[in-house]
Amino acid sequence: MPETTNKKMKPFIRILTLALGSLICAVGINGYLRPLGLLSGGATGIAIIMNHLTSFNIGLIVFAINIPLFVLAAFKLKREFVIYSMINMTMFSTLLGVTGEVYKYIGVDDIMLSAIVGGVLNGIGMGITFRGRGSQGGMDIIAALIRKKWDISLGNALMGANLVIIGWGGTIFGIKSFLYTIIVLFISYNFLDKVQTTFETKKSVMIISEHPKEIGDALMANMNRAITYLNGEGGYSHLEKQIIYTIINPREVSKLKKIVNDHDPKAFISVFETNEVRGYRFKERFI
Repeated sequence: MPETTNKKMKPFIRILTLALGSLICAVGINGYLRPLGLLSGGATGIAIIMNHLTSFNIGLIVFAINIPLFVLAAFKLKREFVIYSMINMTMFSTLLGVTGEVYKYIGVDDIMLSAIVGGVLNGIGMGITFRGRGSQGGMDIIAALIRKKWDISLGNALMGANLVIIGWGGTIFGIKSFLYTIIVLFISYNFLDKVQTTFETKKSVMIISEHPKEIGDALMANMNRAITYLNGEGGYSHLEKQIIYTIINPREVSKLKKIVNDHDPKAFISVFETNEVRGYRFKERFI
C-alpha cells in the first residue's frame, strides 16, 4: 500500500517541482531582467522583445511561440518529457503573466546587480525544471534535441541556440543591454548545469592495498556496490598489484574510507569527481 501511494504521489510532486522552477524563473525575469531591457534567451527572450514592441502580455506571447516547438517535440522527444513540458510551459506562461509587475516590489536600478540576481534566479529555476524532468518549452526543446543528438551539456546547448536572439535584442535595446545579457546567460546556464548535475555527481574511487580481496568483498557486502579489479605494477617495487575501482555516491565516501581502513590502514585511496555515470545500478539522465 505505501508503495502504491508513493507512485500516485510522484506526478503531483513532479508538477510541484516544475511549478517551483517556473515561479523562480518568472520572478527573475519580471523582477530583474525585463524592466532593464535584459533578456533571458529562448522563447522568453523573444517574448521580452515583443512585449517591449507591442505591450502584449508576455505570458501569452510565450505560449504562442511554443505551439510549433511542441509539435516538433512530439515527434522527436520522449512522450513523458513532452507532456510534462507542456504542463510546465502552461504554468510558466501563466506565472509570467501574473508576475509582470513584481519588479515594483523587488527590482533594483543597478543593471549589473539585476543581471547577476536575474541570471542566478533564472538558472536555478531552469535547473529545478530540468530536475523535475520537464522544460519551459522554447529553446529548452531545441536544447533537448541537441543534447539527445550530440550529448553536450544543456547549458552549452542553450547558450549556442540563443546567440541570434540576444543579437536581435541588442538591436532593440542597445549594445549595453546586449553585453549585459551575455552576462545573464553565462550566469544562468552555469547555474542550470550546477543544479542539473548536483544530485547526479558521483565519486570514482581507486584503492591500492595489500589486501584487495578482503576490501573488495567488504565493499560489495556492506555498500552493495559493484567493483572491478585492475591489474597494476608498483613503480618502485615492480610487484604486481590489484587495484580496486568502484563508483559511489558522495555521501558514501566516509563509509568507504572506514571499510578500507578497517582492513588496511595503509591503503592508498584516490577519490575523484565523476559528472555522469551510465550502466549497472545507475540511472541514465532523462535528457
